[in-house]
Amino acid sequence: MAALNPIIEITARLKGQILRCPNLAPSFSKWPSGVSPHYEQLKATVESRIQEWIPDQHIARSARNLDLPFFVATWWPKAAVESLETIAWMSLWLFIWDDLVEDAAMPDSLTADGKVKWLHHQAFEYVESELGLSTSLELVASPTKYCSLFKHAAVAMRAGCSANERRRFCDAFRHYMECCETEEVYRLSGVVPDIDTYWKHRVGSSGMDMYIALAEYMSGSHIPDHLIETPEIKQAGFDLGYHIVAYVAKDWLGAIPILINGNHLDLDGAVAYVLDIAKEIERDFDRVAEALLAMVKHDPAAHASVEDYLDIMRTNMTGNYVWSLQCPRYGMSEYVLQDGSLVVPL
Repeated sequence: MAALNPIIEITARLKGQILRCPNLAPSFSKWPSGVSPHYEQLKATVESRIQEWIPDQHIARSARNLDLPFFVATWWPKAAVESLETIAWMSLWLFIWDDLVEDAAMPDSLTADGKVKWLHHQAFEYVESELGLSTSLELVASPTKYCSLFKHAAVAMRAGCSANERRRFCDAFRHYMECCETEEVYRLSGVVPDIDTYWKHRVGSSGMDMYIALAEYMSGSHIPDHLIETPEIKQAGFDLGYHIVAYVAKDWLGAIPILINGNHLDLDGAVAYVLDIAKEIERDFDRVAEALLAMVKHDPAAHASVEDYLDIMRTNMTGNYVWSLQCPRYGMSEYVLQDGSLVVPL
């Protein structure tokens, strides 16, 4: 008889236990936060576009469950409404573009794994083309019905993002798909990664690198070319990605069994481990931010741009915590107590 996947065993043992987490907002209260003044306008606009662009009611319901208006309003509270709409359309595409894979015109001879790789290759070429980066002279078609949603964001991205920003976005999209493929391999094979490997691929499959690639666009700033490839900028993005997945309580349900399996912790110990990592990330981000600002201290314009860029990352982190706890997609709102703590029955 084949050995049972240890994660399945641990998940079964956790059933009936209670996951408890304190209110985490005070730990990063020094960072900026807020809700965009365009929030109400965004609610009407997003609903109108969902009705116009997504006739399938099941997919439309999934789109509404993202609560995109609150998502963009809390992650980018100071952004212009045009930028918020662009990032909303990009997010709508990202969350649902492959929900209807069966409508893709892929070769019948492909294996299941081959179909995923084919779809990802076609999607990459389509996105690259929509962003004006394709070397092909031919029109690149969308591989699926909803992958074509990207065109609604691409128009503004072509106009408002430099070629380098758009290339970084494409590279991030490729990395996102690679991480999704790796996660699926783990799931199907029963291989249990260590926690560092799990977080690495979870950050990649969350799509955070794509949002980081658009940070300049969303802040309306330009980071000097000599800074954009520095280890400090890369570390800031790394910290942001880890903070995002560490503060989405729903993601804990994937990480905690791995921690229990590999680190020999109980449920409370696993939660404490995740929170310690998150707090260390916050300290590291502040350290990296200080180092980046020191690099441009003699250039007022560059200093202001870097500060705006870093503030976008900070509001991404504070906004993510608020949004993820009430987002219908994650189903956590019913477990939030009056004091802001979280009590989740497993």
